[in-house]
Amino acid sequence: MFGDMEAPQAMAPLFDYLNAIAELSQEERDYLLAHAEVIEVAKGEYLLEAEKCSKDFYFVIQGAVRMYYPVEGEEKTAFFYLENSFISSYESFLKQTPARHGFQCLENCRLVAISRAVTFEILDRFPKFDLLTWSIQTEELIMYQNLVATFITLSPEQRYLHLLQEHPDWLQRINLHHLAGYLGVTPETLSRIRHRVALR
Repeated sequence: MFGDMEAPQAMAPLFDYLNAIAELSQEERDYLLAHAEVIEVAKGEYLLEAEKCSKDFYFVIQGAVRMYYPVEGEEKTAFFYLENSFISSYESFLKQTPARHGFQCLENCRLVAISRAVTFEILDRFPKFDLLTWSIQTEELIMYQNLVATFITLSPEQRYLHLLQEHPDWLQRINLHHLAGYLGVTPETLSRIRHRVALR
Protein backbone atom coordinates (compact mmCIF):
# COMPACT_ATOMS: atom_id res chain seq x y z
CA MET A 1 0.00 0.00 0.00
CA PHE A 2 1.27 3.47 -0.84
CA GLY A 3 0.81 6.76 0.98
CA ASP A 4 -1.31 9.65 -0.26
CA MET A 5 1.66 11.43 -1.87
CA GLU A 6 2.94 8.30 -3.59
CA ALA A 7 -0.34 6.86 -4.93
CA PRO A 8 -0.84 9.23 -7.92
CA GLN A 9 2.69 8.57 -9.15
CA ALA A 10 2.41 4.82 -8.56
CA MET A 11 -0.85 4.64 -10.53
CA ALA A 12 0.38 6.83 -13.40
CA PRO A 13 0.84 3.85 -15.80
CA LEU A 14 -2.82 2.89 -15.32
CA PHE A 15 -3.99 6.45 -15.93
CA ASP A 16 -1.81 6.68 -19.04
CA TYR A 17 -3.26 3.43 -20.37
CA LEU A 18 -6.88 4.49 -19.77
CA ASN A 19 -6.36 8.04 -21.06
CA ALA A 20 -5.17 6.62 -24.38
CA ILE A 21 -8.67 5.11 -24.78
CA ALA A 22 -10.78 7.89 -23.23
CA GLU A 23 -9.42 10.72 -21.12
CA LEU A 24 -10.33 10.45 -17.46
CA SER A 25 -11.88 13.36 -15.60
CA GLN A 26 -10.36 14.52 -12.33
CA GLU A 27 -13.32 13.00 -10.50
CA GLU A 28 -12.72 9.63 -12.14
CA ARG A 29 -9.01 9.77 -11.35
CA ASP A 30 -9.74 10.73 -7.74
CA TYR A 31 -12.19 7.84 -7.37
CA LEU A 32 -9.62 5.32 -8.58
CA LEU A 33 -6.97 6.81 -6.31
CA ALA A 34 -9.29 6.50 -3.33
CA HIS A 35 -10.63 3.01 -4.03
CA ALA A 36 -7.99 1.08 -6.01
CA GLU A 37 -4.88 -0.23 -4.29
CA VAL A 38 -1.27 -0.42 -5.48
CA ILE A 39 0.20 -3.67 -4.20
CA GLU A 40 3.54 -5.44 -4.39
CA VAL A 41 3.60 -9.23 -4.77
CA ALA A 42 6.76 -11.30 -4.50
CA LYS A 43 8.06 -13.64 -7.18
CA GLY A 44 6.45 -17.05 -6.85
CA GLU A 45 3.34 -15.80 -5.05
CA TYR A 46 -0.13 -16.32 -6.48
CA LEU A 47 -2.56 -13.53 -7.34
CA LEU A 48 -5.25 -16.18 -7.70
CA GLU A 49 -5.02 -19.91 -7.13
CA ALA A 50 -7.00 -22.16 -9.43
CA GLU A 51 -10.35 -23.31 -8.01
CA LYS A 52 -10.65 -20.26 -5.74
CA CYS A 53 -13.05 -17.36 -6.37
CA SER A 54 -11.65 -14.20 -7.89
CA LYS A 55 -12.19 -11.13 -5.69
CA ASP A 56 -10.06 -8.61 -7.61
CA PHE A 57 -8.74 -7.80 -11.02
CA TYR A 58 -5.32 -6.31 -11.67
CA PHE A 59 -3.31 -3.98 -13.86
CA VAL A 60 0.40 -4.79 -14.15
CA ILE A 61 2.60 -1.77 -13.46
CA GLN A 62 5.80 -3.79 -13.24
CA GLY A 63 6.60 -7.49 -13.45
CA ALA A 64 5.50 -10.69 -15.18
CA VAL A 65 2.58 -12.97 -14.34
CA ARG A 66 1.69 -16.34 -15.83
CA MET A 67 -1.75 -17.79 -16.31
CA TYR A 68 -1.95 -21.55 -15.70
CA TYR A 69 -4.47 -24.41 -15.67
CA PRO A 70 -4.24 -27.33 -13.24
CA VAL A 71 -4.06 -30.59 -15.20
CA GLU A 72 -3.59 -33.92 -13.41
CA GLY A 73 -1.64 -32.36 -10.58
CA GLU A 74 0.51 -30.15 -12.82
CA GLU A 75 0.26 -26.46 -13.69
CA LYS A 76 0.01 -26.01 -17.46
CA THR A 77 1.07 -22.51 -18.55
CA ALA A 78 -1.40 -20.77 -20.88
CA PHE A 79 -0.30 -17.13 -21.15
CA PHE A 80 1.83 -14.34 -19.70
CA TYR A 81 0.96 -10.81 -18.64
CA LEU A 82 3.64 -8.14 -18.45
CA GLU A 83 3.58 -4.36 -18.01
CA ASN A 84 0.41 -2.52 -19.09
CA SER A 85 -1.76 -5.64 -19.05
CA PHE A 86 -5.04 -6.27 -17.27
CA ILE A 87 -5.46 -9.59 -15.48
CA SER A 88 -8.81 -11.09 -14.59
CA SER A 89 -10.50 -14.46 -14.30
CA TYR A 90 -13.62 -13.03 -15.87
CA GLU A 91 -16.06 -15.89 -15.25
CA SER A 92 -14.99 -16.32 -11.62
CA PHE A 93 -14.90 -12.56 -11.03
CA LEU A 94 -18.39 -11.96 -12.41
CA LYS A 95 -20.19 -15.12 -11.24
CA GLN A 96 -18.20 -15.79 -8.06
CA THR A 97 -17.54 -19.37 -9.11
CA PRO A 98 -14.26 -21.25 -8.60
CA ALA A 99 -11.69 -20.16 -11.18
CA ARG A 100 -10.63 -22.73 -13.76
CA HIS A 101 -7.17 -21.18 -13.92
CA GLY A 102 -4.80 -19.24 -11.68
CA PHE A 103 -2.21 -16.46 -11.86
CA GLN A 104 1.32 -16.64 -10.45
CA CYS A 105 3.95 -13.88 -10.32
CA LEU A 106 7.13 -14.85 -12.17
CA GLU A 107 8.92 -11.70 -11.00
CA ASN A 108 8.49 -9.31 -8.10
CA CYS A 109 5.41 -7.43 -9.25
CA ARG A 110 3.75 -4.09 -8.65
CA LEU A 111 0.08 -4.04 -9.60
CA VAL A 112 -3.08 -2.01 -9.24
CA ALA A 113 -5.75 -4.16 -7.55
CA ILE A 114 -9.42 -3.26 -7.99
CA SER A 115 -11.99 -5.18 -5.99
CA ARG A 116 -15.24 -6.59 -7.32
CA ALA A 117 -17.33 -4.14 -5.27
CA VAL A 118 -15.32 -1.14 -6.51
CA THR A 119 -15.59 -2.39 -10.10
CA PHE A 120 -19.38 -2.42 -10.04
CA GLU A 121 -19.48 0.94 -8.26
CA ILE A 122 -17.24 2.49 -10.94
CA LEU A 123 -19.42 1.10 -13.73
CA ASP A 124 -22.53 2.44 -12.01
CA ARG A 125 -21.14 5.93 -11.27
CA PHE A 126 -19.06 6.61 -14.38
CA PRO A 127 -20.55 5.65 -17.78
CA LYS A 128 -17.16 6.20 -19.44
CA PHE A 129 -15.92 2.99 -17.83
CA ASP A 130 -18.36 0.98 -19.96
CA LEU A 131 -16.34 2.10 -22.99
CA LEU A 132 -13.06 1.43 -21.24
CA THR A 133 -14.20 -2.06 -20.17
CA TRP A 134 -15.43 -2.87 -23.68
CA SER A 135 -12.13 -1.74 -25.20
CA ILE A 136 -10.01 -3.74 -22.73
CA GLN A 137 -12.08 -6.90 -23.15
CA THR A 138 -12.07 -6.56 -26.94
CA GLU A 139 -8.28 -6.36 -26.99
CA GLU A 140 -8.06 -9.46 -24.80
CA LEU A 141 -10.51 -11.34 -27.03
CA ILE A 142 -8.42 -10.50 -30.09
CA MET A 143 -5.29 -11.64 -28.26
CA TYR A 144 -6.84 -14.99 -27.34
CA GLN A 145 -8.21 -15.54 -30.85
CA ASN A 146 -4.75 -14.90 -32.28
CA LEU A 147 -3.26 -17.32 -29.76
CA VAL A 148 -5.74 -20.05 -30.74
CA ALA A 149 -4.95 -19.38 -34.41
CA THR A 150 -1.22 -20.02 -33.85
CA PHE A 151 -1.99 -23.49 -32.44
CA ILE A 152 -4.28 -24.34 -35.36
CA THR A 153 -2.19 -22.93 -38.21
CA LEU A 154 1.47 -23.06 -37.10
CA SER A 155 3.96 -25.79 -36.25
CA PRO A 156 5.81 -25.66 -32.90
CA GLU A 157 8.85 -24.13 -34.60
CA GLN A 158 6.66 -21.54 -36.35
CA ARG A 159 5.01 -20.72 -33.01
CA TYR A 160 8.46 -20.13 -31.54
CA LEU A 161 9.41 -17.83 -34.43
CA HIS A 162 6.12 -15.99 -33.97
CA LEU A 163 6.97 -15.58 -30.27
CA LEU A 164 10.38 -14.16 -31.20
CA GLN A 165 8.69 -11.61 -33.43
CA GLU A 166 5.81 -10.63 -31.15
CA HIS A 167 7.33 -10.93 -27.66
CA PRO A 168 11.15 -11.00 -27.85
CA ASP A 169 11.42 -9.75 -24.25
CA TRP A 170 9.73 -12.91 -23.00
CA LEU A 171 12.87 -14.89 -23.87
CA GLN A 172 14.83 -12.76 -21.38
CA ARG A 173 12.28 -12.74 -18.57
CA ILE A 174 10.48 -16.09 -18.61
CA ASN A 175 12.15 -19.42 -17.98
CA LEU A 176 12.36 -22.21 -20.54
CA HIS A 177 9.95 -24.50 -18.71
CA HIS A 178 7.12 -21.96 -18.71
CA LEU A 179 7.81 -20.89 -22.31
CA ALA A 180 7.69 -24.51 -23.43
CA GLY A 181 4.34 -24.97 -21.73
CA TYR A 182 2.98 -21.85 -23.42
CA LEU A 183 4.14 -23.15 -26.82
CA GLY A 184 2.70 -26.59 -26.18
CA VAL A 185 6.01 -28.49 -26.30
CA THR A 186 8.39 -30.06 -23.81
CA PRO A 187 11.41 -28.07 -22.59
CA GLU A 188 13.64 -30.53 -24.49
CA THR A 189 11.76 -29.89 -27.73
CA LEU A 190 11.99 -26.15 -27.22
CA SER A 191 15.74 -26.43 -26.66
CA ARG A 192 16.09 -28.27 -29.98
CA ILE A 193 13.96 -25.68 -31.77
CA ARG A 194 16.03 -22.83 -30.33
CA HIS A 195 19.23 -24.58 -31.41
CA ARG A 196 17.97 -25.04 -34.99
CA VAL A 197 16.84 -21.43 -35.21
CA ALA A 198 20.16 -20.16 -33.83
CA LEU A 199 22.08 -22.05 -36.52
CA ARG A 200 20.24 -20.35 -39.37
